[in-house]
Amino acid sequence: MLNDVDLCVDVMNRMLLKRGMSGIDTIRYRDIFDFPVESYYRELGFDFAVDSFEGLAHEYCDEYDQRVLECSLQAGTLDILRTLSDTKIQQSILSACEQNSLLRVIEHHGLTPHFSDVVGQMNSYATGKILAGRTLVERSAISSSNTLLIGDTLHDLEVAKSLGATCVLIANGHHSRHRLSAGHEDVVDSLEGVLEYAV
Repeated sequence: MLNDVDLCVDVMNRMLLKRGMSGIDTIRYRDIFDFPVESYYRELGFDFAVDSFEGLAHEYCDEYDQRVLECSLQAGTLDILRTLSDTKIQQSILSACEQNSLLRVIEHHGLTPHFSDVVGQMNSYATGKILAGRTLVERSAISSSNTLLIGDTLHDLEVAKSLGATCVLIANGHHSRHRLSAGHEDVVDSLEGVLEYAV
């Protein structure tokens, strides 16, 4: 829902250039960003013997969290959430973002009333989404077979498979369309395309 790819690229470029490393553009970002994010940092060329992954992750998240409220929502987000709410579909958020940062963003954009549950991570390393997803499904009292997971990375597909949920991927987020389409057949260009799967 959050249009934060440009922010992610900018924050990472600041970290890279600070160390005399080459920056990336949005195209390369979508082609190499991955989970676990430690692998993504390695692909960018960070040397964990010089900068620990933990230190880099905190550096990244500190600036991201300071600036995340600059980001807009994806086009049509509020209309889609209202449509789903009107049809009485239970909506929850499962995110790789740290929980407190996630709640702040949701409240800032006025999204809180649309979600029955919000589950982020308890650290800055973007790990544990599968386990968090299992907890969320148990808490929601909705069977996995009746759950649609909407994501924008191949890791979201992995999470959905581990839960036994249906998945649709959106190609305007953190992975490129060609990466998503190579791994999954249900790929849409924008959030609006999700409605045909959810309603």
